[in-house]
Amino acid sequence: HLDFLIFCLSVCFLSATLDPTDGLPFKDKNLCGGLYEEEYGVIYPYLGLHTECVWIIKMDPGYKILLEVRYLHLNCDKESLEIINGPPDSSDSRKICDASYVEYASSTNTMTVKYTRKPNHPAPDYLLIFRRVL
Repeated sequence: HLDFLIFCLSVCFLSATLDPTDGLPFKDKNLCGGLYEEEYGVIYPYLGLHTECVWIIKMDPGYKILLEVRYLHLNCDKESLEIINGPPDSSDSRKICDASYVEYASSTNTMTVKYTRKPNHPAPDYLLIFRRVL
């Protein structure tokens, strides 16, 4: 039992102190949406008053996008995150509200992430990391 406790304490402490973004670049956390054209980056929860945010991730032609949902804990009745395979008007999408390390791969060089919430709902809790893949 003591060996497990020591192992758990060291692993729990290390994972609590590691940077979950792996030092990747990110834009201002106060931005509600925007265009990302970098090879990789981070989308943090928007903390402002807007109720819909749309982030478009676009790579050079020939590349695709891998989106990692590191963690996502939303109240499904009041908010959701939609992963759209393509531009915002594409019909190929999936809404999620709870996940722990899930990956989504685009079939083209564009992916859209849309977050919506009801007015006066508190700030969301998620971390999304994207990167360019072949």
